[in-house]
Amino acid sequence: MKDSTMIKEIFIIRAIACLSIVLLHAIGIGLTSISNEVGTLSYITFDSINMFLFFGTPTFIFISELLIAYSYRNRKLPSHFLKKRFKLLFLPFLFMALFYSIPHATSINDWGLKIFLNVFIGDFHGYFVLIIFQFYVLHLLLHKFLQKWRPKVVLTISLAINIAYLSVF
Repeated sequence: MKDSTMIKEIFIIRAIACLSIVLLHAIGIGLTSISNEVGTLSYITFDSINMFLFFGTPTFIFISELLIAYSYRNRKLPSHFLKKRFKLLFLPFLFMALFYSIPHATSINDWGLKIFLNVFIGDFHGYFVLIIFQFYVLHLLLHKFLQKWRPKVVLTISLAINIAYLSVF
């Protein structure tokens, strides 16, 4: 019997993303601690591998939206959807934003600025939570429209927006 409520491939993608994040941090810490002791070629090689491993974070963002889109593909999001995510994801994000701002507390003004940057811009390791919430809100706003629109049109418009954005920055 086939279980259509679960995407089994997500477990493999999640495992690969987890490993990439662990390796990303391990290589990053290793490079900062021994940067003067390795040769240029070794440093460039490990730095290149490190850059490649950054795909892990966007993969988690993709998995989050894919699971929501798959779970609610034929029905509306429940009314408590954002409230539940706010409690489970955003409150820990706020706590960690405050926690990460503590080392920058040279003065109360600097600390206030750092808290602002952490919470509203995601200027610390938890930035991806803000991106995930943007996708939650976009899903909430666009779900009924996207069900009616043709995928080729949506992908073409998305590609054009992405190219325009990247050409500016």
